Amino acid sequence: MDELPLVKELEWDPDGESIPNKIWLDKIWSILNKSADKIDLNELSRYPLLPMVNPSNMLIRLDMDDPLLYIPENGHVLYPILVELEVRFTNMSFHEKAHENLQKCVEKCTPINIINALKRACASSFSNMEQLFYKNLKDVDYEKLRTFIKAEIDILIEHGQKDRSFMDTLKSLPIWPMHSSENRFNDAISGNLLTYKLPFFSFNQDTNFYRCNNESDFNVLTKLGANSVDELDYIRHYIVPALTAQFPEPSEEYISFLQSVLSLGNRKIEQCLKLYQAIPNQPDTEQSPSSLVRADTLYDANNPLFHRIFANTDKFLPPELQNNLACLEALGRMGLKREVDYDIFIECALEIQSQKSQIQYDRFQENVVKDRAKFLVRYLYEHTNSLDFNDEQWNKILGIKFVPSEKNHQNNQNQFYQGQKETSGFESFEDLCSHKYKKICWTQCPLFDDDVEPTTSFSEKHSEIGFPTTENIIDHLFTIVTMSKEKKWSENNKRELKNVINEIYEILNKLCKNKSHILLIKTKIGPKKQILLNGDNPFDKKSWVAGGELILGIQEDIKEGMYKVNDCLIDYKELLIILGARPIKSVTPDPESDTDDDDDDQKDVVLKSLLDKLISQSDIECQCNDVVFVVGEEKVKIGASRYVLSAVSERFKKMFCGGLRESTMRNVEIPIEEFEPDTFWILLRWLYGQSFEDAAKSVLCNRENFTSEEESYESYYLTSLLNLLKISDYHDVKLKDEVESKIINESYISIINVCECLIWSKDSKATRLKDYCKKYIKSNWDLVLEQKLEHRANASDIQEKEDQTRMLELLLSDDY
Repeated sequence: MDELPLVKELEWDPDGESIPNKIWLDKIWSILNKSADKIDLNELSRYPLLPMVNPSNMLIRLDMDDPLLYIPENGHVLYPILVELEVRFTNMSFHEKAHENLQKCVEKCTPINIINALKRACASSFSNMEQLFYKNLKDVDYEKLRTFIKAEIDILIEHGQKDRSFMDTLKSLPIWPMHSSENRFNDAISGNLLTYKLPFFSFNQDTNFYRCNNESDFNVLTKLGANSVDELDYIRHYIVPALTAQFPEPSEEYISFLQSVLSLGNRKIEQCLKLYQAIPNQPDTEQSPSSLVRADTLYDANNPLFHRIFANTDKFLPPELQNNLACLEALGRMGLKREVDYDIFIECALEIQSQKSQIQYDRFQENVVKDRAKFLVRYLYEHTNSLDFNDEQWNKILGIKFVPSEKNHQNNQNQFYQGQKETSGFESFEDLCSHKYKKICWTQCPLFDDDVEPTTSFSEKHSEIGFPTTENIIDHLFTIVTMSKEKKWSENNKRELKNVINEIYEILNKLCKNKSHILLIKTKIGPKKQILLNGDNPFDKKSWVAGGELILGIQEDIKEGMYKVNDCLIDYKELLIILGARPIKSVTPDPESDTDDDDDDQKDVVLKSLLDKLISQSDIECQCNDVVFVVGEEKVKIGASRYVLSAVSERFKKMFCGGLRESTMRNVEIPIEEFEPDTFWILLRWLYGQSFEDAAKSVLCNRENFTSEEESYESYYLTSLLNLLKISDYHDVKLKDEVESKIINESYISIINVCECLIWSKDSKATRLKDYCKKYIKSNWDLVLEQKLEHRANASDIQEKEDQTRMLELLLSDDY
């Protein structure tokens, strides 16, 4: 051995000629083995006698503290890798009977010895394990190392539990792949280990999480004490921060990861994710990217209503989540809209309004949106009870423009409805009008599309829907009046137009019974706007009058601006009064006074008197029609019986039976100049026993046959009654009471004639009529005075002016 220098390591050529070579070394060890019991290891360890075959071919000193690994003849799976990692190997082994200290200088290639050899390799290279492994190892090399560790893990851990240093070395092996763009490997304790319940996903390329290719990787890392991160912590600390800071686009890997997360059914994770934009939506087009949104902004496509309303939008889930029941249930707990309630219905309505606003001259797309809107409105009609909106929600629904409306071109076939309100095709409930109210609002309100006309049950619950506002009705009336005066319609439309006008009046008249509408009607129309058709021809401008120009209760027009209410308006009294029409105030007549005369029918009186005369024979010389009355300017001769007349009238009795000249003359002609023949005829008929009604009917003109253009039938008839009143007073017969009652009770008194009637009543001593006229004047003082002043101002001659002045003086006197 003197040939060897006393060095730690010595390069040599085993096959060379010079010493040391293999032949020489074998001889040396043959000699040493024969005297093994005499070996002085301390002396022997001074010489480089142990051949190292890898990582380099050298002779080294014997060192129990830094033994070499013996490479078995059949090799070892890790041999090339360990050589790369500078683990020293020898091809020489000591016999089991060799000195134990010699045996300690060469170790078998066991799992424990391999780990220890790696530790020694670090020490000899003055590096840590990470630096040691910083070699050009291949992925397959790492895989072989991991496979080896996993196969021997129980043995290694058992040993490590006894040797803490060994355990630290085992854990420090940087053979565990990380989720990293750099294909990085870490030791078993410096990274994080995601629970195996989830597939790994990260928005970041470089992470500190182990990439477990299989469950055995996960199990070994767990045994080695890797820092475990459960699913909730991972979501909370590694997914959510990226969601809130990076706003990434969802990838297929993320969707797959999210499927796994949601399938866990972990309520805490669901509550965490529901707060963030973590759920991918389905793009509205194939070209559009998906984006991450909150679960409560998406809708379940399995719901028929959502499927229709949000079709071709980005409001649905991708198929991977939509078709996964566990995911749907989890997302439902996170706020995914799966059922329709009042808030979600409002969202659907707003979606239709939004879709409509995005349509630009695309008839096809407009029809698509309109079909969706119809489906939504019909859903409302069918589910209005279950949706159960509160007042605030309902008011919001009323204002959203999502209800299909009838566009003008749909109504072109009926030219009558001109000037129909323009509409985009979508309106709000509060602006739409039902077709049954079309006539009273079509120029101001859009109409429901026929397909969404409110159902009966819906209308009963929401009666305010479809009925136009009072303001709209009034504006519509203004428009109709203007168009009528401009003759926008043909004569053929006259009847239909008048029906429309009457229907508007009827509705407004009903509204006038509600105090909440009165002020608006009164303010918006007022007493001066000529919107009332007081005639049958809407195309005649003169037929249109203002409310303030009408007087309720008069029988004929007084003057311009003081018109009677014709039959076509008489049913709308409340409306007329609100619009300024002045009603004639009714007056209650005094009760008729009882008379002392017997109440027998006049015929009975006549018959009884004639019978008495017959029995007494006092008038045996008298003949029928033995007196002739010459009546009026025409000197009409009317024959009568003095006997009959004296029987029924005290005045005639004195004349014919009281010793006067007429009582002794056989043929008597009596002039009656102050009365007309018709008036006297009615008196005689009544005296002969005919009822007043029959007598008047037989003598006077009928309304149907009345042809006077200068005087109305009512004026003619009243004049006849006043003449009868005067003649009955003159002859002191009960006919006076009957005529007086008729004048009062049948409303012949008006502001036009009340003053004249008052004068007649005084002349005829008709007390009841006089009192009635006074009350009437008092109740309607302004109208009566206005009419008389107007008449005096427009008097045609001096006489008429004097007459009107006299009546004014009567009115203004204390005792009119």
